[in-house]
Amino acid sequence: MARKVEMQSIGTPAVLKVVETDVGSPGADQVRLVQDAIGINHVDVTVRTGLFQMRLPATLGFEAAGVIDAVGPGVTGFERGDRAAYFFVEGAYATASLKPAENLVRLPHDISNEVAATFLAKGLTAWMGLYALHRITAGDVILVLGASGSVGSILSRWARALGRR
Repeated sequence: MARKVEMQSIGTPAVLKVVETDVGSPGADQVRLVQDAIGINHVDVTVRTGLFQMRLPATLGFEAAGVIDAVGPGVTGFERGDRAAYFFVEGAYATASLKPAENLVRLPHDISNEVAATFLAKGLTAWMGLYALHRITAGDVILVLGASGSVGSILSRWARALGRR
């Protein structure tokens, strides 16, 4: 049995309920992840207020890390006991959940579950700003609005480490 935070209607935090659930065994290309760290992001609030719509009832949260305790058929690259994290896959507010293996990132030994669960979305958003939206090259000067926020501070330090101004 696992516990999860479920939302059955849009509203204040009072609409959230902790419920017990049977997670079950992973199906094809899935793993069962025992989650011990989750990220809490602004999108979680937008779901609860109805600005970002999900089919109800819904388990909130989109970012977590933990240990794989079961692997379904067809999964390659992950084994029982591996630590992994994910972002923008719903259902993070739970002690365990079934997740598609393709959405997981294997965690190296020097990154804790807590750091991974709170960093993936922000770090990958910073990566997108440095590499996907516009390829930053030598000599570029970068203006980062919100440089003191989570994404901005990561992006600023990363750009500096790449020798950019």
